[in-house]
Amino acid sequence: MTTNSKTILLDAALMLEKHAWCQGRYAKTAEGDATFPSDPEAVAWCGRGALLLTCMKATGGNGYGEVFQGALEAISALGIDLVVYNDTNKRTKEEVIDVLRRAASVLEEKT
Repeated sequence: MTTNSKTILLDAALMLEKHAWCQGRYAKTAEGDATFPSDPEAVAWCGRGALLLTCMKATGGNGYGEVFQGALEAISALGIDLVVYNDTNKRTKEEVIDVLRRAASVLEEKT
């Protein structure tokens, strides 16, 4: 299966459904410390952190920039900055997951 921005968006949404979500950092450890999304100690991710991690895993860390950028552009097409949206007070995990899915739909409409 070809890695594309739509796949990455859907994979990130699924990842957040299955794992903990956080605000104010891309990822965090069980102790609540900020960490990189790819850190094996990470237990929770923000929307962009989940997007980064799924993109790195799908591409093996090589050449993921174009796929990642395409996903961010789809989110921007919704009028949303993912980091700001994710970190807005009273935002929910479900709302972030919904944005990732809606962005995947934007890309589906373009094909």
